[in-house]
Amino acid sequence: MPNKKWRSSNYRFVWTRNCQIHWNKNELRVVSKCIVCTDRYVVVRIGNSLICNVYLPCVGTADRIDIVEDTLQDLWSWRLKYPDCTVIIGGDFNTDLEKRSDVSSYINNFLTNHSLLICDTKLSSRRQHNLRTLRLGEE
Repeated sequence: MPNKKWRSSNYRFVWTRNCQIHWNKNELRVVSKCIVCTDRYVVVRIGNSLICNVYLPCVGTADRIDIVEDTLQDLWSWRLKYPDCTVIIGGDFNTDLEKRSDVSSYINNFLTNHSLLICDTKLSSRRQHNLRTLRLGEE
């Protein structure tokens, strides 16, 4: 599926096969811009913030760690092009960052090396829902 941009009268959407970002176009029209849209991530600038949505490969994907490394380094190259912006990175990392694996170790080192924080550690309830748990009827 090719990268797509769609505008309605009130909202703007940017998406690929794996990632998407939606925002209210009317309120943010003059301060928002799609920077890049790839199969693995989308970067949108809204005011002085870069909003990044990332989709990393799941367990069993061939060359998974290489894809994770390439994706995060490529994503960070966009951050370096906009040093005046704060950055918010979210999405589906397809790993538990609290469990030890080559992917979670790489992501945690990436976060530390770039002075990024994991925000869900600040929440009082860290119940994590995902498609798998919702399909199984768990909460």
